[in-house]
Amino acid sequence: MAGEDEAELPPQALSEPLVELSGLGRTVDGTGYVYQEVACVGKRINQIKAIEAYAHVQKLDLSANLIKDIAPLRGLRYLVKLNLSQNAIVSLKGLESEAEEEEEPPLPHLQHLDLSDNALTALAPLKLQALRTLSLARNQIASCQDFAGHERLEALDLSGNQLQSLAGVAGMPALAKLSVAANQLGSIEGLAEVPALRELDLSANRLQGLDGPWADFPELGSLDLSANELQAIRSLEVLRQLPKLRSLDARGNPCVLEAESVGPPVMAQLLVCHWRLTTVNGAAVADGDLEAARELNVARMLEDRERLKAEQDAAAAAEGGED
Repeated sequence: MAGEDEAELPPQALSEPLVELSGLGRTVDGTGYVYQEVACVGKRINQIKAIEAYAHVQKLDLSANLIKDIAPLRGLRYLVKLNLSQNAIVSLKGLESEAEEEEEPPLPHLQHLDLSDNALTALAPLKLQALRTLSLARNQIASCQDFAGHERLEALDLSGNQLQSLAGVAGMPALAKLSVAANQLGSIEGLAEVPALRELDLSANRLQGLDGPWADFPELGSLDLSANELQAIRSLEVLRQLPKLRSLDARGNPCVLEAESVGPPVMAQLLVCHWRLTTVNGAAVADGDLEAARELNVARMLEDRERLKAEQDAAAAAEGGED
């Protein structure tokens, strides 16, 4: 089979016979025609110097290879979309400017970059000024401490890494979507300066509570907290600081698993934590759910009132006994 034959290939350098070309169109200056899309996927490529011959490429797919050195990509000044997923890249240093006096930085028009399934160990400063989306999923990233932010980045995927802290995940005024799922996070401390954030995926981490700067995310409308270690449903009441939150997923947490076996419906308990939710644990909120939540809220207020009165009476009795 062709797939088996390719798997047995030794590492090889990129060459013209291995390249697939498509998207014939005019050059930027309109003086000729070039192929704007280039692909070489799953060919066990480890050297890509030959890519320099495709100076006008706009979309490049070199995924599922053995690439480590990405410096030859520096000259692709018209590149808009780049897929380098499933390679062996450990650093983005090859894309940095070689000299301060360079008139134009590398890849000045690159907007979409996929570096998932590589071997990066840290989120370093990004000098790709036009970047809009970046996937670093399933690398070995343990730190974002040196990341200096990015003015235009709109979507960032850091899922499936080794993060224990979000320190440094900050300074992204345009960021609307962030995934840090499947890491080792115990809190959201460190996440800052992301005022446009609308979607946040924190699933499959180690959150036991929800302390953090939630008030700093006024636009957040979708939050995934599933498969964490949250111990009390009432800890989710801190999410009332999110005025635009509409979708919440808390499935797979200890407090939710316990609530599913006893007590009022989970939907009602989570709605008491945030009344404006329209989707809870993947299900749309119905009128009946809201009514059940209202009844539960009234019952809880009465219980709290009775408990407070009992505590006050006990305290008064203790004082009387001392007299």
